[in-house]
Amino acid sequence: TSPSLQKPVKPSHLHLQCLNDNDTFTDQHKPPLTGTIDWDDVFYALDEVGYSGVYNMEISLNHFGENFERVRRPIVAIGNRLFDFPYIGIDDYRAMYDLTCQMISSTKDGEIQYFAPILSKELHEKNAQRLRVEGFRRAMEEQCRQYRIVLDERNLSSDAAGIICSTDYYVFKALKRLDFSENMKFAGFDNVSMLETVGKRILTVEYPTDRISAECMNYFLRRKYQADITYSVLYRADHIK
Repeated sequence: TSPSLQKPVKPSHLHLQCLNDNDTFTDQHKPPLTGTIDWDDVFYALDEVGYSGVYNMEISLNHFGENFERVRRPIVAIGNRLFDFPYIGIDDYRAMYDLTCQMISSTKDGEIQYFAPILSKELHEKNAQRLRVEGFRRAMEEQCRQYRIVLDERNLSSDAAGIICSTDYYVFKALKRLDFSENMKFAGFDNVSMLETVGKRILTVEYPTDRISAECMNYFLRRKYQADITYSVLYRADHIK
């Protein structure tokens, strides 16, 4: 069906548009202008109602291309650095480097495993997950510690001194696989609130997502904005021994 707005909509009712394209058969999350949607029709309809809010593109990494140049709207990247677009967020490389250094200092000699199943997928060179594993490798090699990159949870070893997961989501999988090992230290990334439910102190990286959102809005409104967001390496559920 045509994406045109069929009925008048008050601009005050619209604050954010989540945009992606597709081929009409599946939900592909392709960049606008790479599928079958008539975007001239979309933007004409939005202009007609005076829309001046934010455009959020929920796009699959499999469909990036040069078509972004045709989108005559301000674009800012969050979460992953993309091409030469402005980026607002943390330094994933440095954050993982700092977390790894803290894990090294808190463990005795022994292998530290880096658990990141997502690395089995094709990722562009500036993807946050690739930057994180590079930060991990640098810290381990500088400290001359033995390490191993694990892509499949079945290959996690209970003999490791510690497990560093590329996201907090993988912490849950590692804990379950290793039966909540008492003597092993675990680390994640993102500091999700659910970490408090696992009953273990989990080392993680915390950063203010609300601050990232605010700086994005400053960028869109052509105000002074801060691109580099600060982060903290901390233990989630620090009250747990």
